[in-house]
Amino acid sequence: MNYTQRRGTTKAKVSVPAFNQAKKLFLQEVIGVVAMEEIPIDVIFNWDQTGLNLVPVSSWTMTSKEKKKREQINVDQDQSALAIFDCFKGQLTEKVCQYLEENNIHSVLIPPNCTDRLQPLDITVNKAVKDFLHSEFQNWYANEVAKQYLESDNDQDTAPIDLLTARMKCLGGQWLVKMFDYVSDNPSIIVHGFIAAHIPQSIDNGVPVLSNEETSRRGKQ
Repeated sequence: MNYTQRRGTTKAKVSVPAFNQAKKLFLQEVIGVVAMEEIPIDVIFNWDQTGLNLVPVSSWTMTSKEKKKREQINVDQDQSALAIFDCFKGQLTEKVCQYLEENNIHSVLIPPNCTDRLQPLDITVNKAVKDFLHSEFQNWYANEVAKQYLESDNDQDTAPIDLLTARMKCLGGQWLVKMFDYVSDNPSIIVHGFIAAHIPQSIDNGVPVLSNEETSRRGKQ
């Protein structure tokens, strides 16, 4: 029937000059908001949504953890904060915007088609999380298969592993908790995402930093 397989994507390629300009404007906006609102770097955060294969989950939610974060770093509850996230229209709802405003959280949107290079969670966290969950699933699946062989007198007498949603949701919840603990114990995973996007370097310098070479050069001045 002359059908061929192709990778489905809606992501457009961004040329190097166009990306550098988009990155410069993005970092300038971050610098401006941080300076005008006197936002400590500890209350600059990024959120993202990503699909998790093998571990069924229903949805992602926002919780009021920013207030707890303010308490942890000993700043006033009305201290301005900054949220960095992509322009996915599903999260740019009136309810989300109202939530941010009520909690004195400013926002800067990541330019379209640039999340793989400017969104901290995309750069370092999402892959680490998916790899961790994938490893948990593989270990569990291997143990289930091994258990059947150990309990069976006939090597051929094995049944398909139960992967029904009800069971996987329970297991997935346990793996998500372990994943959260893993990331919490390794905060450098998150920090490196911000550094790779040159966000803290730009804030420290007061001007957009577009490359590691530029960071080194400014550090020597």
